[in-house]
Amino acid sequence: MALNLEKLVTRAQIAEAFGVSTKTVTRWVAAGKFPPPIHVLGTSRWKEKDVTEYVARREAIARRGFAVR
Repeated sequence: MALNLEKLVTRAQIAEAFGVSTKTVTRWVAAGKFPPPIHVLGTSRWKEKDVTEYVARREAIARRGFAVR
């Protein structure tokens, strides 16, 4: 049986990609502005696919001329 696991990213990786602190990522999640993490062995991880889809949705909104919040 072969495992087909999705790539998971850390809070630090997300913070680095967006140019913000890890605390900012935590605040975004708490405010419902960013996808929630999954918890793996006591740590928070995000499916890379979920983060990529989030960015694509935000880009689509921005292209239509709406404020991105």
